[in-house]
Amino acid sequence: MEAFAAVYRAELKPFGIDVAVAAAGNMKTGGPTKTAAALKRIADSMTPDSSDCTGQLSACLRTKLNSMQESGLDSAAAARRVIEIAEQIPAPSKAGVGPDAEEILRFVREHSDAEQDARRLQIVGL
Repeated sequence: MEAFAAVYRAELKPFGIDVAVAAAGNMKTGGPTKTAAALKRIADSMTPDSSDCTGQLSACLRTKLNSMQESGLDSAAAARRVIEIAEQIPAPSKAGVGPDAEEILRFVREHSDAEQDARRLQIVGL
């Protein structure tokens, strides 16, 4: 997505059009809860051997997804932030929607790929 945004940004700049990526953080959409429920259904349908290998990981991910959902922005706050980003002149090339997204964007700018990989695992509780 960022590659497309970079191309659009370059192509549209001569016309005075800014392109911004609004990176969404956790939002109260029900998505993480639905994903957690799907993971539970998959775990419940596994054989005992398969469950032994993945059950703990699945439970960990479900807990983390539900926690992320609870700390997310409501849709009105997210919409206000997207409008705020769009109204900036010039528009930023990237901006976070929610404090968690802003923190992640800052982390990506300041840390190596290996550090980012470790942080991703930490975020999901692994």
